[in-house]
Amino acid sequence: QVRELLGSNDTIVSEKKQSFFQPKAKSAMERTLVLLSCYSIGKEKVLWHSAIQSNQLVYVNKSKQKMLECIECGSHIEEANGIIRRCTLDRQQSDLHVIKMGTAGSMHPYFQPNFEECALYAHRMNKGYSKVVAFIPTGWAESSKYNKENAISSKAVNLKELIKGSKINGNHDVMQVEVRLCAYSEHSTYTELRDCVEFMKPKRIIPTVFSGEKDYIAIEKRFGDLIDSQRAKQAFISRIAGAVSKKIIGFKRKAEVS
Repeated sequence: QVRELLGSNDTIVSEKKQSFFQPKAKSAMERTLVLLSCYSIGKEKVLWHSAIQSNQLVYVNKSKQKMLECIECGSHIEEANGIIRRCTLDRQQSDLHVIKMGTAGSMHPYFQPNFEECALYAHRMNKGYSKVVAFIPTGWAESSKYNKENAISSKAVNLKELIKGSKINGNHDVMQVEVRLCAYSEHSTYTELRDCVEFMKPKRIIPTVFSGEKDYIAIEKRFGDLIDSQRAKQAFISRIAGAVSKKIIGFKRKAEVS
């Protein structure tokens, strides 16, 4: 279950339970590659717990490694301070690979898995993979009914058609691809956000992530009791006064010209 895997109650944005790893009986020839979608910074707990539970290192590129080294400095949080020791720059050492967010699929305007890109990634590894499972941990996983209903999408990708004229690595002509959305985000909790707004006392809250106009207004209302209404009124009056002054100056200049 996602909550158990990540070991945190605060960062789960949904109560829906899903399984990251579902052990199944495998044939001797079956080998699976797991892709973990991440931003440049963020989702470190996903990497940490995936490495711990699978008892594997996680492959990251040099850019991601530098990012992880930055969060390691002086941190007392186990996931941040120890994650770099759970990673490797050698992609051949692990069946857990970090990929850029968006590689396995896009989220806007709705979830669209990229089966072909995942199949190509696994095929280029030349390690005999017959299946690839990509996870996209995101707060947008349950932003729509469509995303919820298609949170687990799969497709058998024909490598011969995908790689026309090129030699296929291994004995598999078909790559089984599964892309899974996981309702997970490492942003601040609602309580933390309210505490921050209460401390800052801004004159206005500007939502940057919302699903529509109604959602935008709803977010503003959630923090409406914490903003500095006096500053907001002063800013409003100043804008009106400024606009009136510009009009008066404009009228004077026209009068002088005439």
